[in-house]
Amino acid sequence: AFNGKVGGLHSLLVDPDGGVIRLNGGTLDTGAQSYYGNVVLGDDTTLISNGGDVALNGKVDGLHSLLVDPGAGVIRLNGGTVKTGAQSYYGNVVLGDDMTLLSGGGDILFAGGVSGGAGAHALFLDATAGDGSAAVGDVAWNASLAVRSLRIFGKDILMGGDVATSGADGVLMVAGNSFKNAASHGITPAGGGRFLIYSVGPERNILGGLAGSAQYGTTFEDGPLPGFAGSGFLYRDEFSAPPSVDINFAAVNDNPFPFDLGFIGGGDEPEDGGGLAGADGDNGSASASDLFPWDLGTMRDAVASLDDPDSSGDSKRKKKKKHK
Repeated sequence: AFNGKVGGLHSLLVDPDGGVIRLNGGTLDTGAQSYYGNVVLGDDTTLISNGGDVALNGKVDGLHSLLVDPGAGVIRLNGGTVKTGAQSYYGNVVLGDDMTLLSGGGDILFAGGVSGGAGAHALFLDATAGDGSAAVGDVAWNASLAVRSLRIFGKDILMGGDVATSGADGVLMVAGNSFKNAASHGITPAGGGRFLIYSVGPERNILGGLAGSAQYGTTFEDGPLPGFAGSGFLYRDEFSAPPSVDINFAAVNDNPFPFDLGFIGGGDEPEDGGGLAGADGDNGSASASDLFPWDLGTMRDAVASLDDPDSSGDSKRKKKKKHK
């Protein structure tokens, strides 16, 4: 157990030999750091390396914030699960195992990129993992994510780098408020998968050139399943066409200053159904296996109700019985 701060420019290797590593002192600022065991945070924790990598070789637990800065090194996540409060990774991350990063009270932020490593590992990021009493966080990254498959749950998803996947599972992003791709990065599901991005409504998003079909009136608890093949966008809200314009022609005829009415008209109707379920010749018969190997019923409509005007101002997520 480290109950105080740790400093020095020498490397630090901790192996509890079957026990756990307890970090209670706040900051460890040393050379390279390697933790060969499960870590429990007893306080908000900052791991800083001034001379090499920071390697977490076991699970990390504890509802405190975690900040990792490897300096010129890299962050190596090898333990399977990091379940803490807010998480910030100020360096490139290399996965040594399929990784699940869960935040029970804040954002998950990557200042650098993430690589799936030689084994092309999968990455699951969930900033909605609290019990409803903690803040739901955003997920953001500022360089490329290259993994076998990618799943993201967050309030706002801020895409600051390209995404590439090598496996058939592809990419799933679930944004409780918005998806922002302001710098026009790309998503390449090279392994034969596809990307699906779920959010509240298109008016909140910045797609940045990403293209695909669209389906409205969709939740992950109750469906419906996507009615299109390939990549696309799923929205909680129902599709709403722009309102038509009513013109009082009698009043126009009485107007002593007539003008050209050619620019006035009703809202444009979407072509071919506007990308709704069944568009592009699809018959809406997609099954759960067409999506991803994991069961659709396990995908939470996690944070879509956060600013739902029908939620009576209650920002806490309500658990619903999972659809089997």
